[in-house]
Amino acid sequence: MPVTYSVIVSGRCNSVTNSAVLTINTATSATTPASLVKNAGDSATFSTTASGSGPFNYVWSLNGTPLAGATDSSVTFVSVSAANAGTYAAIVFGACNSVH
Repeated sequence: MPVTYSVIVSGRCNSVTNSAVLTINTATSATTPASLVKNAGDSATFSTTASGSGPFNYVWSLNGTPLAGATDSSVTFVSVSAANAGTYAAIVFGACNSVH
């Protein structure tokens, strides 16, 4: 929560008030995507929910290799095949840090 600090400077003829806002960013955290078991042809969605100070940026990977264009809080496959099997992970970048 932002806090406003102010100073009032008074002289013989007038006074002036100046203010500044202090905002403390909070560390980024994210939920772990749930594991899935699907049949060939099924759709599959992996998702995570980020918290902390944003904005948030996402990078999804399959077996450690980034997935092109997978930059949202979820990644969906319309029709899975054996090529989609593996370990999916999301890196979430926030204002303070990133989490895997």
